Amino acid sequence: MVAKISQQAALTLVFPELMLTLVVSQFYCAWRFAKEMNKVIASRNEDGQSTQLEPHQGCPASTITSDTRFENWNLTTAFFGMMGGFEVKFTGVKRDSKGRLDVLTPKLLIGLARGNMLPPVDNWVCKDRGKSDEIGKLFVVGQVTWFILQCIGRKAAGLPVTLLEINTSIHVACAIGIYGLMWLKPQGASEALVIDVSMCPKCNHFMTENRQDLVSRADNLLTAMHDEFDQTRLRTFTMIILGVIYGGLHTVAWDAHFPSYAEQILWRVSAVLIVGLSAILFFFAQYVDRLPDEGEMSLSQSLVLLFVLPLFFFPRLYLVIEAFISVRSLPVGAYQTVDWVEFLPHIG
Repeated sequence: MVAKISQQAALTLVFPELMLTLVVSQFYCAWRFAKEMNKVIASRNEDGQSTQLEPHQGCPASTITSDTRFENWNLTTAFFGMMGGFEVKFTGVKRDSKGRLDVLTPKLLIGLARGNMLPPVDNWVCKDRGKSDEIGKLFVVGQVTWFILQCIGRKAAGLPVTLLEINTSIHVACAIGIYGLMWLKPQGASEALVIDVSMCPKCNHFMTENRQDLVSRADNLLTAMHDEFDQTRLRTFTMIILGVIYGGLHTVAWDAHFPSYAEQILWRVSAVLIVGLSAILFFFAQYVDRLPDEGEMSLSQSLVLLFVLPLFFFPRLYLVIEAFISVRSLPVGAYQTVDWVEFLPHIG
């Protein structure tokens, strides 16, 4: 587990936008999931009598009447469902070694809702299952925002901004984006909502027919993407666009202080390579998406891609390494702090 976390940290150090890309994908998926679920809820609220066409016995849906009003799902509830927050108990299902049931995927949850088999879900219940600390989040966001303001203030005051500060500020900007998109996601949710349909013939039949779509609970970070929400193109283009921005932001240090002229040239070349190769990958991804046979690439195209990827990695690795080793030779102004009083309006 520790080795896996270390590998992820090392990868994020070189590709800070990778985690942000995954978060963008999850946020979009949760938004689509909530949107699809709310469409079903709206139709049920408009025609409450439809819930009584096929009666239920002994399951949560048996309490639904024509007067039942369903609360719209928010992003927190959608995230909770994507994380495996809803377990199901039906005839023939077995618990795992830890006593946990199989997880309902977004696809099955929508199917249950369309079949009038999903009881109303309270958004506050899903929020309470998580252990999110809004004050802690605000504290972290405040800290990283203050760091970025410090860098902006140093630039405005004519003080040098070190390479390490530039590289760190880019990682901080990605962290702010991740915190913003994941603000409504329940953190550390370990207790699922169990939907027991073992006594209902209708719901049992539905779950038996769709048993292959259930997933086993691995941990509280399980994310079951809905089949209709294909995120391949979104992840690809988000990663490439963020790559262009990542390289472009490093060009801010084009004329910064470097320990040697060779290191300055390597920094410039690396930043330009990242921007250029990201742009090439953008057009390459658009071209592959238009290919027949589900976007299959030829051997020559695959070789070109394998040649480009190392060129995409090593410039990034150099930027990270240079940001740290450059502290051996810093300009005098790097040790000066920003005098914020100078930025306040005053009468001379």
